[in-house]
Amino acid sequence: MVVLSIALKIFGVVAKLAPMLFAYVAGKRDAQTKQLELSLKNVKESDEVYRAVRRLSVSTVLSKLRNNWKRG
Repeated sequence: MVVLSIALKIFGVVAKLAPMLFAYVAGKRDAQTKQLELSLKNVKESDEVYRAVRRLSVSTVLSKLRNNWKRG
């Protein structure tokens, strides 16, 4: 009888903690998904810039860099 009482109390505690655990796991998964989406967006943007620069001639790239990076 005592063992059954203890088992029921333990089950009650686990039943109360389970929703919090599931919410934590769902939030963690959502944060990971958002981070992966942001990383994918950044990589695509980087690739786009890289391809745009590759299409330009060397002299055009150098002139653009000189226009943007001047000494004081």
